[in-house]
Amino acid sequence: MANETINLDFSTARVLQALQPVTNGEDFSVTLNLFQGGVPADLDGKGLAISVSHAGGMEAFALAGVLSDDDDGVTSVVTFTARAATMATLPPGSYTIAARLTDGTETRQVLLARLPVRAGGFG
Repeated sequence: MANETINLDFSTARVLQALQPVTNGEDFSVTLNLFQGGVPADLDGKGLAISVSHAGGMEAFALAGVLSDDDDGVTSVVTFTARAATMATLPPGSYTIAARLTDGTETRQVLLARLPVRAGGFG
């Protein structure tokens, strides 16, 4: 499984990040450790939307994030995974991963990243 971990303080920066290339023949996972002002961001009660889109902007698929605690007592970690069957729907190319949090009154973009996808040799 291709896995990437990103430490992100979303109170200071919007992120446009290049992720490591993956193939469309394997599981792919990203873990976000979210901070606000240098302290773990409390994600309890917040909704998370994650979208993977083609370079032209059309959504390829959406993912559900799993919230967790990294042993500090604050739910500040989000992991999202696309299984190999889902990745197989992506032709090789460059994709945008976007993630945003909402609490019902405020929506905040927490990740905007490019994901290079290469042919995995299965299909």
